[in-house]
Amino acid sequence: MSNSDTTEIIQIINLYGLALDSHSWDLMPEIFTQDVIADFGPAGALWVGVEKLTYAFKIFHETLDNHMHTMYGHVVHVEGDKAHAFTYGDWLLVRDSAEGGPSWLGRGWYDDELVRTEK
Repeated sequence: MSNSDTTEIIQIINLYGLALDSHSWDLMPEIFTQDVIADFGPAGALWVGVEKLTYAFKIFHETLDNHMHTMYGHVVHVEGDKAHAFTYGDWLLVRDSAEGGPSWLGRGWYDDELVRTEK
């Protein structure tokens, strides 16, 4: 494991939050492989494939008036071309017309398996 591997993985994880918040959907294939399996367990959501994941996130996030994702507390373990990353996340979602108040602050974690590709 090298520090550059760990740094690159953290950059990719942070890019995920930036892609969502800036609606830069073209970045999703830079973050996820074509055959990604995105299982948001407790939320009851599962997407297979970067196109389906991107579409679902685009549809949801573009209904919001604002949102901000913060990724932190990264713990990364690299073994050859595979890695495991655990990251805490906070997200503020804002929909001005929502009943009960416009904002929702969520907290959770991401437990990722990563694979090095040519990209």
